[in-house]
Amino acid sequence: MTFNKDWTLAHFLYYISQIGYVLIGGLILIQTFTFFMQSQNNHLSTDLIPVQLEVQEFKEASDIKAGEVTLHINEEMNGRVRLSTSDKSSQWPIIGFFLVGLLKYVILAIVLFLFSKLFKTIIDKEPFSEKNPTYLFTIGWILFLAPFTIPALNFFVHPYFASLDLPENLSIAGLTYMGDGYAYAGIFILVLGYVFKEGNRLYKEQQLTI
Repeated sequence: MTFNKDWTLAHFLYYISQIGYVLIGGLILIQTFTFFMQSQNNHLSTDLIPVQLEVQEFKEASDIKAGEVTLHINEEMNGRVRLSTSDKSSQWPIIGFFLVGLLKYVILAIVLFLFSKLFKTIIDKEPFSEKNPTYLFTIGWILFLAPFTIPALNFFVHPYFASLDLPENLSIAGLTYMGDGYAYAGIFILVLGYVFKEGNRLYKEQQLTI
């Protein structure tokens, strides 16, 4: 990676994207190595897992009225849980949660890598490259579909969460790894990809006319 003296915003974003996906790739390798070393000691543990909690007491007090003020209390709240085990028969769920935890980093690394490719075409003065819409469509679909993997995962992990020894008034409803913001960002980038595609088409038509 060499730095160009004639810096533009595209150069800055290009280098940031490159540094970003390299650092995230290194983080993935470190976490994988650490987890592997744990497995050699027959004791596995996860990082803090973002989950949605259900508090039973809140069901009875979902609405509180005080004069002209009505307060609604949601029985669900966000929390984080760390799981660990030394029992070999219980290690597969821990491995699964570890892989799901890496998913977010893998997605971010792929997105930054594709953005670096996009900014490189702009630096090379090829903004109408046919690859640009493909980069944007790929990024958009990845971000749009990523949040929908969580409900599917919750279907499989719910029995495991139900088997955990938790206080009677508390239960884990599911994972909350990725919010709706990913999907909205994906839609925006898909639209941007369509704009790039149409721009390429108009540019080619103009070139043929000339």
